[in-house]
Amino acid sequence: EIVPGQGDFMVNFVMKKTGKVSLFVQYRVESGYANLGSETGIVIEAGAVSSLTSKVACLAAENVLTESKCYIKALDKYSNPVESSSSENEGLFRLEATSSGLQSVSGGDAKHQTKNLYEISVPIRVSQAIYTVTVDVLGERMQSTSTLRLSSGPVVATHTEISCLDRVPALSMGKCTITGRDEYRNIVPSTQVVAQSFIGVVVDASNGNRIGARVSVSSTIAGGYEMMYRAPERDASLKTSVLYRSNGVSTRIQDITNVTVAAISLDETESKVSCFQKVAVAGDSISCTILAIDNVTKKAIVEAEYARALQAEAKSSSGERVFGEIVPGQGDFMVNFAMMKTGTVSLFVKYRVESGYANLGSE
Repeated sequence: EIVPGQGDFMVNFVMKKTGKVSLFVQYRVESGYANLGSETGIVIEAGAVSSLTSKVACLAAENVLTESKCYIKALDKYSNPVESSSSENEGLFRLEATSSGLQSVSGGDAKHQTKNLYEISVPIRVSQAIYTVTVDVLGERMQSTSTLRLSSGPVVATHTEISCLDRVPALSMGKCTITGRDEYRNIVPSTQVVAQSFIGVVVDASNGNRIGARVSVSSTIAGGYEMMYRAPERDASLKTSVLYRSNGVSTRIQDITNVTVAAISLDETESKVSCFQKVAVAGDSISCTILAIDNVTKKAIVEAEYARALQAEAKSSSGERVFGEIVPGQGDFMVNFAMMKTGTVSLFVKYRVESGYANLGSE
């Protein structure tokens, strides 16, 4: 724009991009325009860093154990790079990461990388949450934002949680639920590989025998695992615990849980003892059957392990007494015994209860 001045003329113009400018002036002649003169070497530099055009982009760390990196591209209001060869603009930027319902996370100090690029570290310690990253330039919020979502770290035994059933029926499946957590107590997604690092330990306190336990990935709990074991056939007190093995070292997760196993209650009316041999020769094997009906389900107990909860004693009028061998049958249990003396024999069958043994029936 050319306007009259004081004995001269003023030329005003605006350049929006950085670079070197030359000004050429022409005047009107009969045939068009002729050159009047020019001025070269006018340098257009970038303006102040603008919150409207500057950009931020973040790279998530491998997991919550390390810091994420956010990069700021400093631009002026016309999107020209605001370049620097030193740390003079590092103090312009303030970064914050926010997620709904969580405490905000402040970024570290900006570090000049090259030209108009700056780096800020962000120590996010909560996994799976989506954080929105914003940057202020001298108190003015940049329009550009970025997001971060981090994965959890590896399982840490001292932060991992376990919950065990403290009372289970005899012969049922006892269970402990494990929730894997990392250094910052984030839930760690469950995998079969991690499941193999958990070791379930179940000990019968009455005899010190270990009961087999298996740990598998839970199908219902995020980051969860289940340790399953078969409770004994009788009333018992168990001690359950879980170890986590990492780098060759096994660490117990929380304290030992005391588990009470309640013996099965039988329906003594429906449960039956039947012997089909009414006459036998001394020394011959005699076979009888036991039908054990659960008092709760009203169904026959078919678990083979329950044979150990039964006791069969044959008593003869001759005074001879023997205990029968009890083995699983087809929906019932078989009792085998032999008497060496002649006489009349009665077979008495008992089953294990919390206080000892109760009568099931006789033949």
